[in-house]
Amino acid sequence: MIKKGIKVKILTGKDKNKDGEVIEIDRPNNRAKVKGINLVKKHIKTTKEKKGGIFSKENFLHISNIKIIQDAKKNEKTEIKKWYQDWKKYILKKYNLTLRKNLVLKIPIWGQNYKRLF
Repeated sequence: MIKKGIKVKILTGKDKNKDGEVIEIDRPNNRAKVKGINLVKKHIKTTKEKKGGIFSKENFLHISNIKIIQDAKKNEKTEIKKWYQDWKKYILKKYNLTLRKNLVLKIPIWGQNYKRLF
């Protein structure tokens, strides 16, 4: 899933094979803005507060034209320690994620067929 801050590669268009970071996502229209990619010229009218002129800014790309290079969850490592105590197998998993803390799972030795997904 493409999220804000993930590094992506452009697959098609004038900026093909370039890398960039996702700045903004428009989920209803399946579009994303990538930093420094798909620059367009925007003509701004002069007002009292702002000076006018021609400015370059990023435009949206369709999500199908983007490939994820670096996924935050895949790069984070986990430490796993296993030990047996009182006929039960204990598994300690340490995650680098901020949302999850250390998890201790109690699994009976005879229940090796059980698989719990976290």
